Amino acid sequence: MVRYTVRHIDVQRCANCQTERFPLRARHLCGRCYYALRKLEQADQAVPQDVVKVYKEECQRRLDNLKAMEQKRKPPISGLDVESQLAWLAKRAGVRRNIFDGMASSIAWHFTEENLVVLYGLLSEIEENIQWAGVDWGRIYPVRREKRA
Repeated sequence: MVRYTVRHIDVQRCANCQTERFPLRARHLCGRCYYALRKLEQADQAVPQDVVKVYKEECQRRLDNLKAMEQKRKPPISGLDVESQLAWLAKRAGVRRNIFDGMASSIAWHFTEENLVVLYGLLSEIEENIQWAGVDWGRIYPVRREKRA
């Protein structure tokens, strides 16, 4: 079995996403990263062999996204960062078009740099507390159909 490892940097931080905001669960990983890594490691037993590779790519994408989300929370935060976070949340809420398009300069003008950091942190909290739907099976099964054809 292939072993997936994450580089350990600091005992108090998650070895994958580097967060200090969540307690470490096991293997120097926070609960979010540990869960995604376990899914990655158990892929050989959990899914049919013809989709294992794509399933593992999806799990690795989750680990990479957790790391990127944590890195984005560090200052400096711009109006464009806040605009993109608002747009993502609006899309997730079902809004049909980007109602925040072009608002970055207005956001940056109305909020101080410190306020932008706080606002972005609050928006990120919302994003992080939306439950992960798991592996995107729509990305996996088209590959499976292509192999059959």
